[in-house]
Amino acid sequence: MSRTSQNERPVSPCERYFEWNGEKGIFKYYDKESKKNVEVPLPFSFLVLDDKMSTIKGWSDEDQSGIWSNEIKDLKNGIITVRTKKGVRATGTYADIKGKVNGADYVKSLYIAFINSEKKMTIGNLALKGASLNAWIEFASATKDLYNGIVKVDSSIEGKKGKVIYQMPDFKMSPITEKAEALANELDRTLQDYFKVYFTSTQSTEDLTEEMIDAVLSSEPSAREVASIKSKSSAIVADDFDSESPF
Repeated sequence: MSRTSQNERPVSPCERYFEWNGEKGIFKYYDKESKKNVEVPLPFSFLVLDDKMSTIKGWSDEDQSGIWSNEIKDLKNGIITVRTKKGVRATGTYADIKGKVNGADYVKSLYIAFINSEKKMTIGNLALKGASLNAWIEFASATKDLYNGIVKVDSSIEGKKGKVIYQMPDFKMSPITEKAEALANELDRTLQDYFKVYFTSTQSTEDLTEEMIDAVLSSEPSAREVASIKSKSSAIVADDFDSESPF
């Protein structure tokens, strides 16, 4: 903290933190105000802003707590600090900590642009793990350029492991309009500015406040952070998109 910088901890520009519900074959997010998971029916469309981030999430039966970590871009050399409410459980590269924390999962932290309930394009985050991550890897491998199109999920694909039946997102790519691309580029500049602060801050190593812990465990920023994000969100609404845009 300093005279001109009262809050050195970076505030994420994400308005929503989405996850895939493999049981129902839909997306969901946690609404902190109502303290409920909100289901997002298909179809769901988004543009990829940054697909290089990785993190750790999960649930610890031992600590009766959610599991979280900082985010890294370099999976080989980046240092991850894995925590529960009881404190730090592992620190090191992904290779160092892999398998050392029961209940912890590797998660691809995909930053996206999506249309919110106010019909504005804004920044979101999509956490992909397990079967949904495998579906994304296959899609990404078959796609020449993830940044040159709109990703749409309008259906799910059924999978089976033993007696367990689950649903995977069926990712497809649609053409992007110039307006949609320009908006996404603007949002990505905001996102990259946040990353610059995030990776030079002490957030990944210092103790988190109870408010921040609660926000991480619920996969949703605090009410104060949401208000700050909304006040800075783009004023361009969905009606400004070209008519052929699948949004």
